[in-house]
Amino acid sequence: MYPLYPWPGFYCDGLICKLIPNIRPWLVMVLSSFALVSTVPCFQYLTFRVYDSVVSVSDSRFYVGLRARRILFVASAVILSANVIAFGLLSDEPDFISEIYNTPEIKTLLEMRGGRVVIFGHPGNPVGFCYEVYIIVVSVILILPPIAVMMIYARIVIKRRELSTSSRSYVVQDRIAKVFFIQIIYVLIFYCLPLLSLLGLMVIDTSNWPPWLLAIIRPTIIV
Repeated sequence: MYPLYPWPGFYCDGLICKLIPNIRPWLVMVLSSFALVSTVPCFQYLTFRVYDSVVSVSDSRFYVGLRARRILFVASAVILSANVIAFGLLSDEPDFISEIYNTPEIKTLLEMRGGRVVIFGHPGNPVGFCYEVYIIVVSVILILPPIAVMMIYARIVIKRRELSTSSRSYVVQDRIAKVFFIQIIYVLIFYCLPLLSLLGLMVIDTSNWPPWLLAIIRPTIIV
C-alpha cells in the first residue's frame, strides 16, 4: 500500500490486489488497517510487563495493578478494533470515482502496473474518510499517554534505585527497562508520527506542493 498524494487514497500492488484487481475498497482497507494496528497490543503487553517488573519490587506508591492494566489493555483493544471497523465503513469510493480513474496519472498507473487504486475523493476532500483520520488521532491520544506515563515513572524508579542499590539482578533488569524505554521513544518517532502524517496529508490539499517534495514524502512515510 502506497499513498497517492496529492490524491487522498492508496495504491495497492500486493498479492491480493494483483490476483483480485476488482477487490472491494473496504476489504483492502480493513486488511491494511488490521495489519497496521495488530502490533500495538503486543507492544502494549510488553510495556506493561516491563513496568510491572520494575515498579512491583519497589516501594513506590504509584503502582498500576494487574486489574487496572487489564482494563487498559481491553480498552485499547476495543479502540483499535473500532478503528479497523471504521476503516471499512468509511472507505467507500465517491460516486464520481470513474472520473478520477480516467485522469492521466491514475489511468497510466493502472495500465502499467496493474493492482488496485483506492481513492476517497478529490485532493483535500476525502469525503467520509476524513472522519477516520479524526478517529485515529483520538485513538492515539487515548492509548499512548497511559503507556508513556507508566514507562516514564518506571524510568524514575530506575534512577532512584541506581543511587540506592548495586544488586546485580536489579542492574540487569534496569538495563532491559532502559532499552525498552528508548524503544518507546522510537515508536513515537517512527510509528505514531508517520501514521498521523500518512493519514493527515489525506485531508490536506497537496496538489500545489512541488512534485519532488511529494516524491520524497511518499516513500519516507512508508519506510
